Amino acid sequence: ASDLLVDNGQPWDDITTVLKHAQEAQADRDTARAYTFYVRATELDANNAEAWAGRGATTPELDDEVVSWGYALALAPDSIQAKIRLEQAVSDKIEDSQSSDAAKLFALARELGEAGQKESAYRLAARATDLDDTREEYWIWRAGLTSDLKEMISALNQALALNPQNAQAQAGLQWAFAQQAQTAPVVTNLVPATNALP
Repeated sequence: ASDLLVDNGQPWDDITTVLKHAQEAQADRDTARAYTFYVRATELDANNAEAWAGRGATTPELDDEVVSWGYALALAPDSIQAKIRLEQAVSDKIEDSQSSDAAKLFALARELGEAGQKESAYRLAARATDLDDTREEYWIWRAGLTSDLKEMISALNQALALNPQNAQAQAGLQWAFAQQAQTAPVVTNLVPATNALP
């Protein structure tokens, strides 16, 4: 019960005090206690990058590590540590994944995508579709997370192959084709000159 109290016996609802206790526990290599405090810190202030980074560094669960570093990077986009740790956690998750993990990978991809971490989210969504290519929702998210129009079109076509009536995939495909048409190079002067000298 004393872990749930902070200075002066007050409930642990002060973010500064909770972070102080988290850092002390982490310095003492008591990662379980530190993690408990960092989780509380993210509950008190979901926009605190330090709390998310501490949570990512102390969590025993890889899924929580991925999400925590994703939020830390979203809140502190210049953090080299958060970028490196997120990339490593995503790589570990992908490397450890089996076909039964497709739904977990997709859930992580979706959460990271919603947090603005499109590159990492795309890697997870791509792995989810590699493991289970029968879920149209996976393909639609994969399409939405890539910046490559050809990849987007391919993923949307996969979704439509599974469900030709999927309105979201149809709309996405129309948008992708329109973008592709706008970025296609304009070729001029294709008519040969008729006044050429012999």
